[in-house]
Amino acid sequence: MMKCVFTVTDRDPTYIEMAKVLVLTAQLNSNVDVCCLYDGQDISFMSWLYNRKVPCIRWQVPFLEEIEMTYTGNKSFDYCAGAYLCIETANAFKANSIDDEYAIYLDADIMVMNNLEFDHKPRYFSAPPDWDVLDWTFVSTGVMVLNLQRLREDYDKFVKHLISHNFDFSFAGHGPCSQGAWNTFYSQKWDNLSPEYDWKPWWGFNPNARLVHFSGPKPNEVLRLINDLESEKGDERDNINRFVIKQNVGSYQKYLQIWKQYHNIVSQEG
Repeated sequence: MMKCVFTVTDRDPTYIEMAKVLVLTAQLNSNVDVCCLYDGQDISFMSWLYNRKVPCIRWQVPFLEEIEMTYTGNKSFDYCAGAYLCIETANAFKANSIDDEYAIYLDADIMVMNNLEFDHKPRYFSAPPDWDVLDWTFVSTGVMVLNLQRLREDYDKFVKHLISHNFDFSFAGHGPCSQGAWNTFYSQKWDNLSPEYDWKPWWGFNPNARLVHFSGPKPNEVLRLINDLESEKGDERDNINRFVIKQNVGSYQKYLQIWKQYHNIVSQEG
């Protein structure tokens, strides 16, 4: 069974809470071995991981200074520092004597709903559709099966690709940071991954989904936006997220209820 790795920083407490739900659901609903790539200092979170028997690899992207000096997009430095942590997975594993050939990468804003079973070995990585459930021309990198050796071989060239674009891939149209970077550097070289492994609530409620991804509107935002769905108040992010939720309000309500049930368990653990 492949290891399942997620990345998180303590720059935004919201992601810490979502990461806990990810761990809980992975342990309750699957048999994968979960580990965390963590850039932060939150002792209570690291203790929580330890109590959950989740290995915690302390790691930081080595190009933070370059991001701070050259990034030209509209995301915060903290956002970029967290978003680019995913490309460090292969090197972090090697540095910690984890010699697996492949690994499953997950964003922190995911619930594991069913067991994860992968029998394919991608050339570089495999990934599911992004916005359109039937469109693999631009993929979501919130869930990937990674060929770790190949990614280590490509790492230096990949970082040069990031630097050459000032870490800003908003021009790619699907994500201003790491997702755009993966899609442009590995353009059309990925293997396709079934949508059930990265199910988005706007696609509707799917009892067969293995992973549910709160891409876009996060659980702590969904209810507020549903209750104010016709408003045009708020910033651009709110307006985009309202548009996303409107694609299937009922599905968002169901998935939010499920997420809250798991979050209540996490909250009771302290």
